[in-house]
Amino acid sequence: MNPQTDPLAELRDLAMPEAVSWWPPAPGWWLLLLILVLSVWGIWRWWKRARADSWRKQALDELAAIQRLAADGRDKNADVIAHCSALFRRVALAIEPREHIAALTGRAWLEKLDGLSASRQFTEGPGQALENHVWQKPQTLAELDVTPLLGLLETFIRRGTGQERAG
Repeated sequence: MNPQTDPLAELRDLAMPEAVSWWPPAPGWWLLLLILVLSVWGIWRWWKRARADSWRKQALDELAAIQRLAADGRDKNADVIAHCSALFRRVALAIEPREHIAALTGRAWLEKLDGLSASRQFTEGPGQALENHVWQKPQTLAELDVTPLLGLLETFIRRGTGQERAG
């Protein structure tokens, strides 16, 4: 080896690796994307369900107020039945389009409620009080037991089905 020659001159340049590509991503990024998509989907489903069931909670709260009114005494039966009638209509409007509900009165209204509840409790059972209470004397209403009607209303609220409208 000659001391006059530069040993570093014989070295070659460093071979640089190619730049790391951003595609395809590493498996961890795929997992993170999957978790993110599932989280967004889960939050969306929860929000949609909470919004769709909000009418049910409001109706049950109003039912509790009607039950307290009924507990005050039989002289309040006319008011209890009137409040029940209004609440039945609001619940029906929450589960069916307005065009199918709003104009119904009398027997047609009771038959629609029978259809929504899949029973005959409105045309043949305690639901008849909704049609008859307007024409009955206060003394007759005071003798009426509204407990079955309140139970029917609670069942109707809890089992409310149909084209559940959000908003």
